[in-house]
Amino acid sequence: MANLSITWPKNARFAGTIEKIEFIWESFFRRLAERASALPSFTVATLPSAADNPQMLIYVSDAAGGAIPAFSDGADWRRVDTRAVVT
Repeated sequence: MANLSITWPKNARFAGTIEKIEFIWESFFRRLAERASALPSFTVATLPSAADNPQMLIYVSDAAGGAIPAFSDGADWRRVDTRAVVT
């Protein structure tokens, strides 16, 4: 992939603006990725109410068949791979 970096003259009025914007976006996406990769973890016995947490995504560490991310459909916690109710 070609390097598309732009170097602006030091005396340009907007010098550093591009770098600041790049830093802000990079920081934003890094924080977003960190949060997305850290799902709240539960065991089957400690699952919160699915009805109280619609559309929430969690990690179930001891689900039948192995640990799996799961989501609330508003009634049950469902496995993301098969949509079966977590047991």
